[in-house]
Amino acid sequence: MKQMGQIDTEPFVKALTGRRRYNKEEAEQIALETCSLWQKDLGDPHWYPFKIVTIGGKSKVQLC
Repeated sequence: MKQMGQIDTEPFVKALTGRRRYNKEEAEQIALETCSLWQKDLGDPHWYPFKIVTIGGKSKVQLC
């Protein structure tokens, strides 16, 4: 059962097995590792997924 605030691994598994690059067991392991990292970041109040880059005097927001 998925809890509120928890990342669902199923879309990751579908994406990884859909490309036929990984079998289901490998895809589940990779998805679990990725979601665990993301969940850790989301729990950190100081984490910010974007950075502001200034190029030629113009500021631009980028994903980290």
